[in-house]
Amino acid sequence: MGMRVLKAHEPLCDVDLSRYKEETSLKQRLLTEAHTYYFHGGEATMIAQWEVLELVATNLAQNYPEYFQLQREGDD
Repeated sequence: MGMRVLKAHEPLCDVDLSRYKEETSLKQRLLTEAHTYYFHGGEATMIAQWEVLELVATNLAQNYPEYFQLQREGDD
């Protein structure tokens, strides 16, 4: 599956700016056209979904501050 253990300093996501817009547009289109095929989370996984989103968003903001930022207000 192309997985490996990351070192502590490595980002969780590898952002290739030359393909970023194209790839995120494709993901959005696929989710819009066939949401149930590409997304299988449900209410039972909501806490885990938010944990992953927080982890990835925080990591993107830390490793690519020139492109991503994360703002928090309390628990939001």
